[in-house]
Amino acid sequence: MCWASRSTTSASTSAGSTSTPSSSARCPLPPRTVEFRMQPERPYMWMPVGRTRHRIEIRLHEHEDATEMERPEVAWEWLSQTWGLGPDDVEIIRQVVYPFLTRIARSWRVGRTFLAGDAAHTMPPYTGKGACAAMRDAKNLAWKLDLVLRGLADDELLDTYQQEREAHNNQLLRVSIELCDVVNLTDPRAAHARDLAMRGRPPAPDIFPGPKTGFLHHDAGGRVTGVLGDASPQGVIRRGGVTGRFDDVAGGGGFSVVAAFDPAAVLCGEQLAHLARIGVTIGSLDPASPHHIEDADGTYREFFTANGVSAFVARPDFLLYGLARDEDDLRELIGEILQRLKAPTPVQDPGRASFAHRKPRFPLDESGVFEERAATR
Repeated sequence: MCWASRSTTSASTSAGSTSTPSSSARCPLPPRTVEFRMQPERPYMWMPVGRTRHRIEIRLHEHEDATEMERPEVAWEWLSQTWGLGPDDVEIIRQVVYPFLTRIARSWRVGRTFLAGDAAHTMPPYTGKGACAAMRDAKNLAWKLDLVLRGLADDELLDTYQQEREAHNNQLLRVSIELCDVVNLTDPRAAHARDLAMRGRPPAPDIFPGPKTGFLHHDAGGRVTGVLGDASPQGVIRRGGVTGRFDDVAGGGGFSVVAAFDPAAVLCGEQLAHLARIGVTIGSLDPASPHHIEDADGTYREFFTANGVSAFVARPDFLLYGLARDEDDLRELIGEILQRLKAPTPVQDPGRASFAHRKPRFPLDESGVFEERAATR
């Protein structure tokens, strides 16, 4: 159950129901930090939203009726017993019971239509990654659409969108469900065992790695390994008297090639011309390079040393495509990228571009309407 108040309150259940009230505070309200109270009698979450609103999510028990729990009297009783708050202190502006649905679409693309964000996947809010996942979907799809519509990449590039994002979202879904179960335990013995384990401070797992499939460099065994697919370094650099993050100073939006040597000096003219068409930002730690950047905080030298390389290539969505140990490696890596894009002749009018040459994934009836539809599971 979720409550919003001015201050706001809200509540949630691992069984799938949440009730939310919202209110305005006329007196100081309890904690100004997000808190999870995991007592087995009634787990709940308290979250400040701005200066005068709070959101509270409380777990509903299996025997409780959703309609009954949406009665204002239920919210006032809980607020009074738990925090000593009444109508003279806060105003409830929203109270609702809702389930935590975990779903992912089977197909995120049918011809020219793509699913992203909540249309493609939903998850419990316990990792705070719902909106983040949607933004990653958009960023992943946007640069691929841009290259395909400009005739700089083959339509097959778009098939890597679901391949990459579904694998990543599946991991987020799993972790969100696990955290939901941990927070909302109502069995006293299980809750006690959880508390003891948490007091032991186990090391935090790496739960947000990047994709390890799709448009990324694969080794000889066909695997994406190490840091590939993870976020690329974003250090503080200095160029032309300007100091700031790499993307702010050097520019961004396309591929990025950063090396200890001068990348432009080792790539052939055809490769450089092709990179210029698809969009690339080049950074070199070599002071003699026209693309020189000063590694102001040491981020890039530290990354090169830690990974035993001297260059990396990042995609427009900031994920690491590949690493290069030396100049020859970088030449091969750039050649691989350009070959995989299978770029045909650039389209003069992107607005006229189409996917007409693509065979639909689902059969069409005579009217052109899809006979089969993507479903959620």
